Amino acid sequence: MRQAAATAGLEAELVHPGALAPTDVAAWRAMQAAEPAFASPLLGVDFAKAVGAVRQDARVAVYRRGGQTIGMRPWHIRVTREDGGTPSLQQAVIRVLVAAAPLLLLVLEPRIGLHATLWALLIAWTGWFGVALFDPRRRALHDLAADTEIRLLV
Repeated sequence: MRQAAATAGLEAELVHPGALAPTDVAAWRAMQAAEPAFASPLLGVDFAKAVGAVRQDARVAVYRRGGQTIGMRPWHIRVTREDGGTPSLQQAVIRVLVAAAPLLLLVLEPRIGLHATLWALLIAWTGWFGVALFDPRRRALHDLAADTEIRLLV
């Protein structure tokens, strides 16, 4: 269930954590990384999604202005197709699934323990995002797979 409201160009929407758009997830991660006070994993999108996996009544608020997630506005960035257009639903789904793929390592936790699992997850994500160091347009693995990129808005 989605609930929406709009005031003075600001749109607010309550969504289930599992229904967050890839751009919303990226904005949440960017805001959390930019503000040390939000560093707790309990304030992260992964925790919200975990709660959403067991609670169908869980909701998070998503704020947008002019269709763009508010969290992306301070950095003047937007996820786009390679040609600058809005990503298709298929591209968005590919992007979020590839970005989240390392989370599958969590199934190893009962066999190798939490500490080793978290290290494996950190190493996997380092590789996932480390690809951007070698891409001329600084795209991570999920952007390469989905033919998307983060663009600076002028």
